[in-house]
Amino acid sequence: MTGKIAGPLIGLGLPATALLVAMPLLADTPVRVFGIPLLFFWIFLWIPLTSLCLGTSWFLFDRHRPDPDHDTPPAPAPAPAVTAAADSAASAIGKDH
Repeated sequence: MTGKIAGPLIGLGLPATALLVAMPLLADTPVRVFGIPLLFFWIFLWIPLTSLCLGTSWFLFDRHRPDPDHDTPPAPAPAPAVTAAADSAASAIGKDH
């Protein structure tokens, strides 16, 4: 499996499948975990597990991928054009005050 397929499968496919397949199976179950119905416990359990799957996907497949927005250094700002007239006007303003 390549990273282009495995990354989204681990990051999004696994959590979506775990929730969508389990919901109909656990909907009518009278089992409770810590006083919470099993379906709600399963859904709440997958909130941090989804973050874990996304982090694992990034760590295994996208961590070494170059980021085009951050790989190129920013272009230097153009130097301000100072003319003799602007320089003399600035010095004249400074002398008046």
